[in-house]
Amino acid sequence: MLQDVYPVFLQKIIYPLFQSRRPPDERWLKHLQILEKTQWWTPQELEELQQKSLRLLIKHAYNNVPYYHRIFRKRNLKPDDIKNTEDLLKLPRLTKEDIRNNLDDLVAINYKQDVMPGYSGGTTTGEPLKFYSDKRSSAWRWAALHRDYRWCGYDLGDKLVVLWGHFGDLKEHTTLQKFDDILKRRRLLSCFDMTNESMAEYIEFLRRFKPKIIKGYSSALYLLAEFMRHNKIEGVEPEAIITTADNLFKYQREIIKSQFCCEVFDDYGNRETSLRAFECKEHSGYHISIENGVLELIMDNEHVEDGEIGAFLITDFNNYTMPFIRYEIGDAGTLTNEICSCGRGLPMIRSIEGRIVDILTTPSGRYLPGEFLIAIFAYYEIEGVKNYQVIQKRKDKLLFKLVKTSNFMDEKLEIMINIIQQYTGDEMEIEIVFVDSIPPSKSGKRRFTISEVPIKF
Repeated sequence: MLQDVYPVFLQKIIYPLFQSRRPPDERWLKHLQILEKTQWWTPQELEELQQKSLRLLIKHAYNNVPYYHRIFRKRNLKPDDIKNTEDLLKLPRLTKEDIRNNLDDLVAINYKQDVMPGYSGGTTTGEPLKFYSDKRSSAWRWAALHRDYRWCGYDLGDKLVVLWGHFGDLKEHTTLQKFDDILKRRRLLSCFDMTNESMAEYIEFLRRFKPKIIKGYSSALYLLAEFMRHNKIEGVEPEAIITTADNLFKYQREIIKSQFCCEVFDDYGNRETSLRAFECKEHSGYHISIENGVLELIMDNEHVEDGEIGAFLITDFNNYTMPFIRYEIGDAGTLTNEICSCGRGLPMIRSIEGRIVDILTTPSGRYLPGEFLIAIFAYYEIEGVKNYQVIQKRKDKLLFKLVKTSNFMDEKLEIMINIIQQYTGDEMEIEIVFVDSIPPSKSGKRRFTISEVPIKF
């Protein structure tokens, strides 16, 4: 009975009370109500909303962001020249290198309050990045996330277990955040502590807690499912699994689905922007939250056609503190012009490429997803690294290839090694090699974690 009543009690009484004490642009529940309506708009109505939001962002960036003002002046453009998504082709891509070289000039001169620093570890490219955002952007990101999760049956207050690995999320839980977890009936499990023993403990916890939804890194959930399959373990049956952070391959989806006896929903998002994409129950593609931004798929500086692969460029409507306009995030995929049979007017990505990571194995028998290294660069602010790649050819050694920039500090290297060895143990040899560049593989995909060590349960 509580399982059914509590989510309604939380949504209708408790959470609105907390939200009412926040500024309007932080009330993500209000934003969620808007997104619940707009998802059913026609494609034409959604496109009109998107173009209106784009024009407002462009005007703001031109008037208040020094970097973009210079770009417009150099190209002899005015805000009125960018009226729709096709006009975005008149502007250059915003690369990670552009952000590093122009960080201060990318911050709006009229947005100095509620500025929040953020760090991306470079999920796809291995290029760590510092940026700024604000609470408004965060609220719209949370609203879009919760709308997506409702598609697979989750609602605020339902039991949720998250198999996660971002150091900030795992270590910096304040008393208020812990209380928030209790209210939401959410529990965090670390995917940086996965051994045969800890996975057995995780499974026992899942049996007792009986979460409605389990969410986690695709590679970590696949590892847990393989452990269950290898040891013939059953009895963990949530209503749905949400995979995120790294690529979900077809064979991984099938094993996770089989072991947990439920549907698997793949999630696409990033820490830099509020734009997201998620599968609905039809599993015919990933619906894009175009109320939050523009997702361009580009090849040779042209928008790709249906079914063609293209690089992702993201324009975020909600971060007025540091606008991301045509941000080259490093992912790629294919679009589809099909309208989903679910009835939503949101456009879809057919497939997502990139985020190719391998699982590392330590001498003590701990398994570390590739995102472990991403989290180190992001949480501990290891700056001065343009690109990196980690290669494991044997269980007791990791080879780091680093492309450093002029602001790289040698003392950060020792910090990084010490943090890694806290998880791998002193018996893991760590070799650092500085290189000029790290080329992609023959397939064109950039793997920033490569392991040749087989997993043995």
